[in-house]
Amino acid sequence: TAEAYRLSDTVTPFHPNIDKIYSGLISKDYKSLRGLPGNSFRRVLNDSRVDTIVEDLYKNGAFYSELSGSGSSVFGLFEDPVKMSQAADTFREGYRPYLTAAL
Repeated sequence: TAEAYRLSDTVTPFHPNIDKIYSGLISKDYKSLRGLPGNSFRRVLNDSRVDTIVEDLYKNGAFYSELSGSGSSVFGLFEDPVKMSQAADTFREGYRPYLTAAL
């Protein structure tokens, strides 16, 4: 919304540590990625519903979860496709989960 974009001008942008992200991906130390990329817009929204979904994705086996871009969705990254499918099942009521595979 216009209000959210206006508020985004009032916060210091979050700049992720690209070296640590790259290192975690290359070494397949996925748990080290938690909290590294981040999303400045999430701080602007300050919406407990988003925080709950992100945490629920972690509880269901995601190695990383975050608000996408300007907030159209929340995503979780999973190493285990079975856990990914099970997590999607927990969100079917009230949400529309979509499962995809990385290229």
